[in-house]
Amino acid sequence: MINSVEGKLTGLTLTEAYISTGLGIEFRVMVSGQTASAIMGNLTTNNSVKLFTHLLHREDSMRLVGFATREERELFEELNSISGIGVKQALKILSNFSTRDFIEALDKGDVKRLASVPGLGTKTAQKILIMLREKLVEVEEKAPKAQKNTDPALLPYMDIVNAVADMGYSKDVVKEALSAILKNSNKEFNSLSTSDKERYLFKALLAGPSNG
Repeated sequence: MINSVEGKLTGLTLTEAYISTGLGIEFRVMVSGQTASAIMGNLTTNNSVKLFTHLLHREDSMRLVGFATREERELFEELNSISGIGVKQALKILSNFSTRDFIEALDKGDVKRLASVPGLGTKTAQKILIMLREKLVEVEEKAPKAQKNTDPALLPYMDIVNAVADMGYSKDVVKEALSAILKNSNKEFNSLSTSDKERYLFKALLAGPSNG
């Protein structure tokens, strides 16, 4: 089993990361919006990144799913073990919740909050609650505390945040990603007009660095 992939980030979107580990090998890794945001916020000067992975092995395909933390991977594996919860739906759930926020919803029995994930529905949310509520105590103890994003630099771009969030992503995840982009912006970006900045940021949130 591949426990993790570490190397140079060569591409990133809200659903996939491309990591070159050298020797001509580049991994294409499925990610949640939560992990994509963490990658954007923690890039080093040489674009080095490490993801904990889960290998999906089917008769006709093999895919890697990557996670910024072991706790998120563990939560994904628990979700994916539930009948009726597919890989894409599990990642969509993780794109709308931090690990701690998801477990908090389980602890409170907050079906409405769980069902707020696009396409999930009340019945499936109830099923998740029944199946996982007692199983994730250890994950909760290990999960990092949620941090509130109060970056005032985001205020001029809340329309962009809302637009991307309306596409099915957690607003908090989008805010974190946008904050990371703005912190890494250069003089060329700062010289753009307001409309050009908005177009650039919107495209960056949706596509990330181009796949090299």
